[in-house]
Amino acid sequence: MLEAARHGWPVLGCDAKHRRRRRPAERTALIDARVQNFILNGNVSAVTNVERVLHNLTAILAACTTPGPFVYRVHPNRIERLPLD
Repeated sequence: MLEAARHGWPVLGCDAKHRRRRRPAERTALIDARVQNFILNGNVSAVTNVERVLHNLTAILAACTTPGPFVYRVHPNRIERLPLD
């Protein structure tokens, strides 16, 4: 995650419980590194997650024009910004 942030790359990953934004040390690292994080659903197939990313690609790219830190949840038909607190 931190290496991606150093390069300015958004991070796509599965985290069913949004632990990165809830655990103090991980949240601090995410904020300090200004990570652009998109959370996929860990309870569905990889194919389903790829379909969700492709369906929401325009919204994901638009979100990436804003500097991090931020966390978005990728839903089937939309992305949802999640609070970092």
